[in-house]
Amino acid sequence: MTNEAQTFALDANDSWHIGLPRSQGRVSQLMGGKTMIFENSENLIANHETSLRFGVLDREGGPATLQPYMGMLGHAVVRRSDGAVFTHLHPVGTISMAAQEMLSRRELGTSGERMGPASSASSVAMNEVSFPYAFPRPGNYRLWVQVRTGGQVLTGVFDVRAL
Repeated sequence: MTNEAQTFALDANDSWHIGLPRSQGRVSQLMGGKTMIFENSENLIANHETSLRFGVLDREGGPATLQPYMGMLGHAVVRRSDGAVFTHLHPVGTISMAAQEMLSRRELGTSGERMGPASSASSVAMNEVSFPYAFPRPGNYRLWVQVRTGGQVLTGVFDVRAL
């Protein structure tokens, strides 16, 4: 047995990979020839709420249908280059999944059918996911976005600047 680096996912739920280039502008190459696109075209302004929008394309360039991953259509992490900001985002914001489920049950009442976290995620199309966010201060940030499609968890990486 060796301690060599693995070049493949250890199990079906692993979300890491080795060897693919990082994002080039607003496009991040994913495993299996898929692509994630950062769809925001406007400038990112500090202390201004926006919706960080991402689309996923299959290897032919068509929409790749997103599947729930840990109860949602996506997860994102925002980190400022100096480490002063580290935020985990969900499509419904930064509330916990437990709080989200409690609010869903309260809204529907005890007699209504429970709406799970995946169905409450906001997306424009089946291959898109968005995250509400306001960058707390200007600077350079890295965004990691995880989605599940075709049974695989894929991670897109983007470098952005908030003004």
